[in-house]
Amino acid sequence: MSQHYLGESFDIHGGGIDLVFPHHENENAQAMALTGKPLARYWMHNGFLNIDGEKMSKSLKNFFTARDILKEYDAEVVRFFFLSKHYRSPIDFTRELIEESGKALQNFYKSALRYRLPLAKAH
Repeated sequence: MSQHYLGESFDIHGGGIDLVFPHHENENAQAMALTGKPLARYWMHNGFLNIDGEKMSKSLKNFFTARDILKEYDAEVVRFFFLSKHYRSPIDFTRELIEESGKALQNFYKSALRYRLPLAKAH
């Protein structure tokens, strides 16, 4: 399906760290057999999202969607939270940590205003 929409080979293919082996190796092998080209130039694998120290999972009933969390927190705070983490490391999402990200973002803007740095807010 990806080749239908993106062509025989595309730049970036992503997925969870659990898909490195064997899923993505198999996907690439199938693409090579079919087209003679690798499926993607770069493979990026993100760490798991943990909720209060446990892997986020529907079966554990600690699952929420982006829409759910954006009802409670500003999108800019959520972006800042995720951008402040390494993409391959597990990310522990707690209410306390996202609130800390909100405070850190406020401090960033206060410092920028104090030193008169030109910033454009995304809203």
